[in-house]
Amino acid sequence: MIPLLAGWFMFGTFPAEWEPQESVWMSWATYENKRGYSVHAVQREMIHALGPETKVDLLVRPNQLAQATKFLGKAPHVRFHLSGNNEIWTRDFGPIFVKNPNGTLQPVTYKFNYWGYTDVNDQMSKAEDAVDAQFGRQAVRGTSTMLLNAPIISEGGNREFNGKGTMIVVESVEKQRNPGKLREELETEHKRYLGVDRVIWLPHGGLEDDLTFMGPLDGGKDGDVYTVIATGGHVDNVARFVNVDTVLLAEVTLEDAQKSPIAWASRNRLEQNWRTLRRAAPDLKIIRMPVPDPMITTMSPGDGVYDYIKDLNYAKKPFPKGKPIKVIQAASYLNFLISNGKIITSKFYKPGRPIGLKAKDAKALQILKEAFPGYKIIAIDSEAINLGGGGIHCITQQMPTSRK
Repeated sequence: MIPLLAGWFMFGTFPAEWEPQESVWMSWATYENKRGYSVHAVQREMIHALGPETKVDLLVRPNQLAQATKFLGKAPHVRFHLSGNNEIWTRDFGPIFVKNPNGTLQPVTYKFNYWGYTDVNDQMSKAEDAVDAQFGRQAVRGTSTMLLNAPIISEGGNREFNGKGTMIVVESVEKQRNPGKLREELETEHKRYLGVDRVIWLPHGGLEDDLTFMGPLDGGKDGDVYTVIATGGHVDNVARFVNVDTVLLAEVTLEDAQKSPIAWASRNRLEQNWRTLRRAAPDLKIIRMPVPDPMITTMSPGDGVYDYIKDLNYAKKPFPKGKPIKVIQAASYLNFLISNGKIITSKFYKPGRPIGLKAKDAKALQILKEAFPGYKIIAIDSEAINLGGGGIHCITQQMPTSRK
């Protein structure tokens, strides 16, 4: 471990997600991404799937507590916490913990700037940024553990760990959040606060995860296609550890790439990630995971995402305010949650969608079954969440077990 501040206390190590968990933190939705698609329904399915093995620490606004309690029904493993935040993306701003050598948990905070859409002093950013410190302290109350404040901006969805000192991040995301800082500077801070000794830098996230204000994607026959308050390319959509020396890595096949310019551009990025990972970590085994077909739908005024992105300062052509737009969901088979012998993952096929998507669902499920022998795999329809720019993993943050 690395001593901090002249050695007067020691850092812990960020555990792998498959290690024992005390609970999973989530945040009750305050709005819908698209009318008619219930985020609450997805959250309820996930919360009930986690019990009873894993507790759920659920952040909820005071005026929504009664609604959440009634909607969830019988759920004795849920612990409610009153909070003033608005977003569901707990992976990115929620409490995070490293584990000290004596088994106690060490809460760590990072700065937050709404995925690059605002700055750290914006009121929206502050509301979410307060969560990790407040509830991280609460979780370790009664111990002598201090809160560690990392001096850089970073989100949990862009940090992937094997629990033995290796971390994977997407370089373009970390640099966009911290302009002017060198990769070496960012790596030093991650190593210091998360107890890792190796950081693997993948160049890109998926195209469907590009920052929305960069302007629409070329959707070919679909025309302009907007991302949905996307993160710029979080790692948990493109690369995940399944054990200490094996990584699932997203892949668009050449056949799929020829179907649309979005798929073609995604293939180029993901193959560059593959080459980078092979060079940076030849000791790791790589298993390729399919990418869903581009999930394109329409949004209109009154949809939560539309009403937010219409007022962004776009780098390219102006937003067509008042008119329906095409959007692409942030859909990935890698955005799954690992928790106490269970995998909660996404399925995307519905009647009317290409039948090939059904085959991809089945292939992704089989890969997970082989990668996690003995685990219970639970596949759910996560579309209501994907329409907001993330997935199942994005709206959760695990808290490891501890010895207090």
